[in-house]
Order: sequence, then C-alpha cells, then structure tokens
Amino acid sequence: MLYYVILTQKDKILKEKSLHFIDYNDPLFSVIVILVMILATAMLTHFLGKYKVYREQKTLNNLIKKYDFIANDDAMISIIKESLLPHETIFFIASSYEKSGDYERAINIYTQLLISISNKSKQVPILFRLGVVYYKSGFMQRSLDVFLRLLRIDYSHIQALEYLALIYEKLKDYKEAKLIVQPLKELQVSTDLLEAYLDIKILTTEFSSEYDKMVNISLTNKRLSRVVIEYFLKIDISLVWRYIDKLDFKNAIDLFLYIDKSKIDLEQVKKSDTLMQLFSARGMINGVEHSHFELEQLALNHTYGINISDLGFEYICQSCKKVSPIYSNRCHSCNSLLNFDVIPVIIKKVDFTQVKGFYEGN
Repeated sequence: MLYYVILTQKDKILKEKSLHFIDYNDPLFSVIVILVMILATAMLTHFLGKYKVYREQKTLNNLIKKYDFIANDDAMISIIKESLLPHETIFFIASSYEKSGDYERAINIYTQLLISISNKSKQVPILFRLGVVYYKSGFMQRSLDVFLRLLRIDYSHIQALEYLALIYEKLKDYKEAKLIVQPLKELQVSTDLLEAYLDIKILTTEFSSEYDKMVNISLTNKRLSRVVIEYFLKIDISLVWRYIDKLDFKNAIDLFLYIDKSKIDLEQVKKSDTLMQLFSARGMINGVEHSHFELEQLALNHTYGINISDLGFEYICQSCKKVSPIYSNRCHSCNSLLNFDVIPVIIKKVDFTQVKGFYEGN
C-alpha cells in the first residue's frame, strides 16, 4: 500500500513538472504563439491571394463569354435593367466601345447606366465619359449639357471644367469660355496660356483694331504669336511687317509659304532670321545661314536650278508626340493648346499640268 502511494505521488509530481514545463507566463511561450500567428497569417494571405486571382480570372472568362450574348443594344439594355452584370463591368464594356470608335453604342450604354443609378456621386464618372463621347461625336451642345449637369453634382471636377472651356471655344463663344478660367484658377490649375489665348480670340472675333493690345498679350507666351499673325494675314499683311520685331515666327513660317511675292516686304523680312530662312528656301533671298537642313537644301536647289522638290510641313504635338498633316490651335489627340511644333520637310514637287486628265476634269 505504501509503495502504491509513493508511486502515485511520484507520477503526480512528474505530471505537474511536465505541465509547468512551459508556463503561459514564460517568454518562450509568447514567442511560440507569435511565430504561430505569423505563420497562420502568411498562409491565410497566400491562400486569399490565390483565391482572389482565381475569382478575377473566372470573372474575366465569364465576361468574355457574355460578349457573345451581348449582340445588340436591346440585350444590353435588358442586362442593365435586370442587373445581370455589375455596373462596373457594364461601364468597362461601354468604355471598350468608346475606344473602338463605336460612339453610338457607347452613348446608349452610358445613358442606360445613368437611368439605373440613383446615387449622384456614382453618376459622375459616367456623366464625364458620356460628355466626352458626345464631344468626340461632334454633338457639342449635348456634350455641353452633360458637363453642366456633372458640375451641378461635383463643381470641382477639373476635367469637366476643362472640357467645358474647350466646348465653348469650339463653339467660338470665347467670352463664355473665359468664365471657366476663374474656377480653374481656384482649383490651382495653370490657366495663363488659356486666358491670354481667349483674350486674343475675343479681340479677333470682334475685328478689333487694338493691334498693340494683341501683340502685347502675345508677348506673354511666344506660341501666341501665331494666333496674332494669322489674324494680321487675314486683314492686312502690312501689320505683320509693322510688328515684326515683337512677333515670334518660329511656329508660323508655314503661313508664309504661299504668300504672293508682291506682298512681301523683303526689307522688313531681314529683321527676322526665321522668315529669312523661309524666303531663302523659296529662292527669294541669297546668302542666308540655315538652322534646318530642309530649308538649306531647298535654298541650294534654287541656287543650282534644281526643280524636283518642294517644301512642306509636319506638325508634332509636344504633349502626345502625335504628328498631324495640318495645323490646329488644339491637338486633335490630347486637346493641348498651341502645342504643335512646325517642322519643315522636303516633298516631291508635283506638276499638275503633267498629270493625265488634269484638264479633262478627271
């Protein structure tokens, strides 16, 4: 009996020792718990990431399959009304149509989305894209109405304000466009070039005779010179020679390519290195140093009587680097203002009198 009691007591002591081998107050226990939690968190994050990728891939695959189902606008309208797809997915589909140039279908989808969404803040991105599509389609008044509606919801939407100024500019309502300048200023947007440009356009549309004022405004940014030069060439070329010392001709030399020689004051032209290079390329001035190879080559052609090439120009946007065959105050791709560089190029000379059928009217 005594032996049994001793063994029992011994087992109890050993058990207590084993239970207190790592006590919960022991620092080692805390370290083990932390390591286990880190391991569990890492594993959970890993599996959640895998699951998210799987869900995204599955959603993409389902979307691709649904494209076959969306065969017409009626089907799309049904999908929107019955909420068969999330609004984000439908917005993505409409954006795809917009990028592909299918503006009519994009407009239909954006319009139906607006009807189905009651939350004003969620309508903002849809209204913006709808306004842009109307603008690209040439529906300026509709685009104007959409952007005005957007600004009633979010009056600080910078891109909407910029498009609003752009639309007024396209409609040649420069005074209304200038009203947009102040809110853009308050939103910390640089508007110096836009404001100066609109000031000049207001004067030119009113056929103002405040030529000094126009030229002084153009001095704030050399790219504005082209706007003033274009106006002077339309009403009286002598104004160009009068202000030749103040105007910048670097991005306006193409305007003088086909000016009749009888209207050119060569004495005044000598005050501008840029114009001297151009008229040298036209064979009107000799002994000019050229900064462009193309102008120098054409000048040499005139010197040696070579008459197989002619002068042309390309217009490269400084912002998006797109090349345009014609000049515009706004880039057709990114809408940047007065941002084209005028680049001279040599082109093959065409004698239209030698073209077969030219006189037959074919």
